Amino acid sequence: MRVDKMTMAASVEGRMPFLDHRLVELAFRIPGALKVKHGTPKYILKKAVGDLLPASIIQRPKVGFHVPVTRWFEAVLGPLAEDLLLDDRMDALELWDRGEVSRLLAAQRAGTGNFGMRIWALVNFALWYRHWMLGENLEETLSVGPA
Repeated sequence: MRVDKMTMAASVEGRMPFLDHRLVELAFRIPGALKVKHGTPKYILKKAVGDLLPASIIQRPKVGFHVPVTRWFEAVLGPLAEDLLLDDRMDALELWDRGEVSRLLAAQRAGTGNFGMRIWALVNFALWYRHWMLGENLEETLSVGPA
């Protein structure tokens, strides 16, 4: 869902193999009644690949893609989150309680809490603020390990 929202917001398609412009142009020419038929979304696509994929794949319910944000903040992104969220410039905004943020980060690092999505939201705000409000170049800030 998040990938969909972010790519749509930027007018970018993030799904493969549906990036080919010829396929997109073909899809625009297909009547809507063939795209959803009898309440079945992607009807014509499912019919088109029906002999290539097993029915268990074609008929399975929609499954989301889970991003392992929680694990990221337990390991690789933990120090970055601490640097961003416990920075004096963020404290000056008085938007959150530094002690509570420290507690969330410590619990996440220790594996005693599942606060990855909360931390993710705070980190994204801090990055946005530093880039757009303070005019910082965040290239160095965001280099978190070997390329």
